[in-house]
Amino acid sequence: MQCLAKVSMSDAAKARITAAYYRILDEDPRLQGRMVFKLVIEASGAVSEVKLMSSDIKNAELEKKITALLRGLSFGAKDVQVYSQNIPIDLFPS
Repeated sequence: MQCLAKVSMSDAAKARITAAYYRILDEDPRLQGRMVFKLVIEASGAVSEVKLMSSDIKNAELEKKITALLRGLSFGAKDVQVYSQNIPIDLFPS
């Protein structure tokens, strides 16, 4: 069994997070910043735990939506140990 060195989100997952951000941005146009989430990923590729480690955005609704989106991710089964990784998400209006 090997250790998974690093995981990255798919473009589809990034698009869903961006869409959630832009829906909230309509209500608060000044909302921007960085959120850091800790993901625990099982050998099956399923995300078994998501924890918000830090956020300078301070929007509970957005934090909840992104947590749910991250929990639903799958990175595909691999012959690896359970792995945890911090994932930074930077959100800024374009």
